[in-house]
Amino acid sequence: MNKGIILLVVCLLVLISTNYKFVKDNCKILLLGIVLMVTYLYNHSDIMEGAENEVHDTGYKSFYAYFGREEDTTDPDKKKIIEINEPTEPPFYILNNRDFADLKGELSFIRGEWLNDSENFNRKYGINYIDKWLIRYHNKNDLGAEISFQNHQWGPNLASPALNGAINDIKDGKYLGSSDSPPPYGPGSVHIGGNYFSILGECPNKTLVDKCINNKNECYSDIQNQSTECNPKLSRKVKLVDITNVNSNLPKYMPDDTHPIVAIYIGTLRLDDIVNRNNNDSGVNIEDPDSCTNNFKKVYQTVLDTPHPTEKYNNDKSAPIWGDLLKTKKKWNDYKAYKLLKNNNLFKCRLQPDKKYKTIKENIEISDTIYEISKNNFVDPSDSGGGGGGDNAPSTGPCINDEDKCECQEGYWCCTAGISIGGCQQSDQPWTTGTCKSQCQMPTVDVDTTSYTTSDT
Repeated sequence: MNKGIILLVVCLLVLISTNYKFVKDNCKILLLGIVLMVTYLYNHSDIMEGAENEVHDTGYKSFYAYFGREEDTTDPDKKKIIEINEPTEPPFYILNNRDFADLKGELSFIRGEWLNDSENFNRKYGINYIDKWLIRYHNKNDLGAEISFQNHQWGPNLASPALNGAINDIKDGKYLGSSDSPPPYGPGSVHIGGNYFSILGECPNKTLVDKCINNKNECYSDIQNQSTECNPKLSRKVKLVDITNVNSNLPKYMPDDTHPIVAIYIGTLRLDDIVNRNNNDSGVNIEDPDSCTNNFKKVYQTVLDTPHPTEKYNNDKSAPIWGDLLKTKKKWNDYKAYKLLKNNNLFKCRLQPDKKYKTIKENIEISDTIYEISKNNFVDPSDSGGGGGGDNAPSTGPCINDEDKCECQEGYWCCTAGISIGGCQQSDQPWTTGTCKSQCQMPTVDVDTTSYTTSDT
């Protein structure tokens, strides 16, 4: 019952017990007043409720994000400085002054760079984990442009137009940047889409250890403690929230004017689990699998309907799920890695306060409406014609090249690398002869249908 109504009843009882004659003589007026008061309290119940129960849903959009994380190789002399300005709870960092991606963008990076440039587990950028996040972004804030960060500093060789654009984005409150992921590098690579993201945070032009004047005190919220060389001076716009009670309406889970971005750590995929690698740094032990290894194998079999191979691979490319990602396919849902990493239960493995990994028992259920982002706009998942890309490539839509138009039917690509409108999927593959001028065609390269092992079909 509303606290205001309870208070009103108590006051009436006190009035009746102490002023019976007054109540009797004015009962009609009092009755009318009571009805009006109860109606008002019912319609404005949030006013009378305690602050801990208030609903502060000022409006936001949610999407999933993925971050390829490296081992902690911080210089010990600088580690204390960093710890002051990084979270002390899992996963011990925050998506702030960093680059990350949606699932398609992350897989595009893995396919085009990470797999090609990693030799015998000497992995590019030292990435051994993929963390999954739920991001909530305030409706009052538009999306800006994604820019590159290194060591929490933009650039450092950021071209003037991009730098000026980032400064203008900060002035306009566009703290979350998005861009279509570029085509991957390497021979035979294909742009399979997705988005890269970045979050503009405190003192973005300086490295993490050079942001603060006094390195004994944090400067992510206290801009007075930021270096005089910080340009611009800016407080942190993203807050880290634990996934516990993620579906509640408590204010701490909601974006607001001070923190328009809420980042909720869901869990971690250890890349060594995919290749059955015994690596003490990641906590994997093949002879005695831990809870995260067991969970990975369970979800793998459930999602892909086949047991995870037991072979101990010598490199990442040999793992069937990554070999499958290197094939040319028509739809996102045809990629095993995409189907697997979409599943939240794969990320029940979570970094703990003791910096060890452990699988939580409960399933991860998130009630948010999950949006996709396309061409720097949020796409309503209920809008099938919104051109957001979706799990499957849209079946129809005009494909425009220099000389003609054609409708791309399901499973077909645009004829040339022209402008994709309405969601038709583009390809960087070579075409049959010259340019296609009158009809959509499949590329000449064959789709690899090689089976890797009998257990992975």
